[in-house]
Amino acid sequence: MADTSGGARILAGLNQAGLRLPVTPNMTTFLQAWQNAEGTRAANNPFADTLKMPGSTAFNWNAGTPVQNYTTPEQGWAALNTTLTSPIYSGLLSAMRSNAPASHLAQMVASGPWGTHDLPAALSALTGGAAPPAAPAAPTVPAAAPAVGPNPAAGARVLPAASVMNPMLARLSALHDPLQGMLNRIQGLAGMPHFALPSAPVIPSLPAQTPTQDVHVGLTDPIPANASTSVRRVLALAKSYQAAKTPYVFGAERGGTGPGHAGAAFDCSGFAQYLYAQVGVHIPRTSEEQARAGRGVRVGQQQPGDLLFFNTEGSDPASHVGIYVGDDQFIAAPHTGAVVSISNLSDPYYASRLRSVRRMV
Repeated sequence: MADTSGGARILAGLNQAGLRLPVTPNMTTFLQAWQNAEGTRAANNPFADTLKMPGSTAFNWNAGTPVQNYTTPEQGWAALNTTLTSPIYSGLLSAMRSNAPASHLAQMVASGPWGTHDLPAALSALTGGAAPPAAPAAPTVPAAAPAVGPNPAAGARVLPAASVMNPMLARLSALHDPLQGMLNRIQGLAGMPHFALPSAPVIPSLPAQTPTQDVHVGLTDPIPANASTSVRRVLALAKSYQAAKTPYVFGAERGGTGPGHAGAAFDCSGFAQYLYAQVGVHIPRTSEEQARAGRGVRVGQQQPGDLLFFNTEGSDPASHVGIYVGDDQFIAAPHTGAVVSISNLSDPYYASRLRSVRRMV
């Protein structure tokens, strides 16, 4: 039988801090798997939380958003309670409180802002290799209808399908957690059995039509025609590291070698510094220093390639940095346990924490 004593300890601590989670084998197993997936050695911090608390210290001191060493177990539980009760995790917390299946919770953590992508695999390993129940298949996007009108070869401009459909699909996917949270609350009030919505699908890139004027780098929208060659190269390279699921590692700035960028790893500021170095633009190493480099741009007037700085720790206005890619999105190496990924500025968590924008080229 799997050892879930760590999960039981975490569950007791979180409830002591006021989280009000159900005391069930399902919840204990989920929390144990989450701890196993994070694998952190930070003191009193099983899920690699980055929230600063009085007297806490950075476990990975030179990362953009460092995981914290907490002074006592009680401080660690309080930090996790504060983080999990923030609006960005409302759907996850509601599902936890309704004792949703561990497999569903693992998928929510893996695909959500926390980004512990190895959690489903850790849960499977903990439960003896049994795969989590498969979610219903995502709806298939029908192929684009043939263009009506003049032959494109005769000079008509064909709008690439990916530039239209991918942003729409991404926004639909982002609704999953809020809808699940609402459903969980309704079921709890009505005493209904739990029903989990299918996990938010990972939307594959649609086959791109041959562009006539737009240059694509695999992002959801074409880069504006006035973007410089350097910016195009930075974003194309950033996207390739996202496709390779390059991990976040504190203090790292490793580009890797060969197909799939083998051995690559970054923290948030190392990712930005590395990408710009590849086009001959040398910027400082830390996010705090980067926030003073280049030239300032008013928030809301950012362009692809600009660096976005976030206050994710409560006191540091540049504790996290990402690279704006257009369409209200940015790419970054977010935190321990996550991989290089694209996030939405419309997400309340990031929208409320964006502090400054700097242009490097």
